[in-house]
Amino acid sequence: MPLVEKNAIKTTRYLQFDLASIIIDPEFQRMFSAKTPEEYAALKESIQREGHIRDPIVVWKEKNILLDGHHRLQIGTELGIKPRVIGLSFATREDAKMWTFQNQRNRRNMNWFQQIEAALTFKPMYAAKAKANQRAAGGAVPLKSEKPVDTYAEIAKLAGASIDSVRKAERLLQETSEEEINCLRSGEVLINSAFKKYESKKESGKPFSKPNAKSSEKTLSDKPNKKELAATTQFSEGEKYIKEILRLAKELGILFSEIKKVPHDSQELDKARLQIFNTIGKYSKRG
Repeated sequence: MPLVEKNAIKTTRYLQFDLASIIIDPEFQRMFSAKTPEEYAALKESIQREGHIRDPIVVWKEKNILLDGHHRLQIGTELGIKPRVIGLSFATREDAKMWTFQNQRNRRNMNWFQQIEAALTFKPMYAAKAKANQRAAGGAVPLKSEKPVDTYAEIAKLAGASIDSVRKAERLLQETSEEEINCLRSGEVLINSAFKKYESKKESGKPFSKPNAKSSEKTLSDKPNKKELAATTQFSEGEKYIKEILRLAKELGILFSEIKKVPHDSQELDKARLQIFNTIGKYSKRG
């Protein structure tokens, strides 16, 4: 499916909209990275200080589904500040999803797992197109069909990931607990690390879920040898640094996004720059 072109979207700016009628659709909401409590508090403080919500929220006009601005809407409701609403018109749900996916990805708000999870919601569409092409090519009068559709290749291309990562992420979404999936969504756990744990549990015949206190206690027979311990320690250290880098990148992304909104002649600009240097310094000390 081609990317949704601008001329395929009819825009109605700043609707007079009943906020209570806006629908939060889980499938669309999963395309948004949840803010940490600190990030949410900072955004809320900024909105409260300014007395208004600077960026409008976006809804799918025909269905009342929120496409952009989940956090802003929630904070506005809490503070009694009404955001401006932009309405977009789409012919299909897939078009609305594609716009939401691209909008979030362009802002760099999504980690790899979130991008793949969102892209996987388009799997039925790509699979249907692949079947349609096969039927067209194999009918009584064979037709010259379009280029064969590789469903996973299309999803990987959309997510900007490898086919292997897409398949692993799909297995994790299908067969792991909600707690494990939330760790992937937050970036606390990487896809390869989670999949290795999943395969290890599967091979041992143990359920892939959070162990309780008793089952997590190691017996003498479970005690790792020196080689296993050294490998585990090295892997844990490497994963720890990767997590730190991801957290730093996320924090800096938020700060750079905020600094763009500060007027160049404002005193707040120096404060924002200092905050960036302090954030980098904080992570440098950890290393």
